[in-house]
Amino acid sequence: LAYHLPEVAARLGVARGAASAALLLFFPLAFWLGRRKGQGPLSAYGLSPRNEWWAWLAALFLLAVVTKVAAIAIGVHWGLYLSGGPTDRAIGMGTWFTLLLVTFVPSLAEDILTRGVFAHSPLAHGGLVFVVATAVVYVLNHVWRIGAGWLEWLMLLGFGIAYGLAFWRTGTLWAALGLHWGWNFAGQAVDAVWQVDVQAQGGVKVLSAVMHLVMAGVVVAVTKRGGPPPPPLPPAGGGGSPPPSFSGGKRE
Repeated sequence: LAYHLPEVAARLGVARGAASAALLLFFPLAFWLGRRKGQGPLSAYGLSPRNEWWAWLAALFLLAVVTKVAAIAIGVHWGLYLSGGPTDRAIGMGTWFTLLLVTFVPSLAEDILTRGVFAHSPLAHGGLVFVVATAVVYVLNHVWRIGAGWLEWLMLLGFGIAYGLAFWRTGTLWAALGLHWGWNFAGQAVDAVWQVDVQAQGGVKVLSAVMHLVMAGVVVAVTKRGGPPPPPLPPAGGGGSPPPSFSGGKRE
């Protein structure tokens, strides 16, 4: 419910900025629940600072940015988009920082809700079952867009498969966040500097799904095998043990 507060608030007539700020309530609740489960506010969702998390975040963010820009270029070539040339907006460092922030927050919240919550569940050992199941959860989480039709579902399913596969193959939710955040940021960034109008909604949705599957293929190519995230780090000062459902496992 906390994740969907912005949409609910907007539909009730709350100003856009205030409605978006409501999403910030999601994080203290999620991190509190992580502590309640004894797994730590980050480790509970596969966000522990291990598994070269920063490298996966940065590399897959850049992959998603390049892929999104390529998707728009392909779409323009195929007539799915109409290119109107550069915008007349003044773009400064503050604008880029804002775009990074406003795309990071919802991407992280959604990744926690649709993938991270399953990090230490039996489902996390299911391999491709985990990928498909979390992709379906991702589709259903877009409840406000379910009525947009099957092409919308197909697009969201492609997104969910790519993000879930990144999580499973690397063992860290930071990898999924890199793809998710990078794709969202690139879309906003292109809109800020270049006028692009959608001409064929269905074609754009199919193209977006296909480009996500391309990113999924890249993730498979650069990782050796998948598995669940490692167990949470023990509390400072020792004591306690990780949940029995997770062994972490050796990574090749």
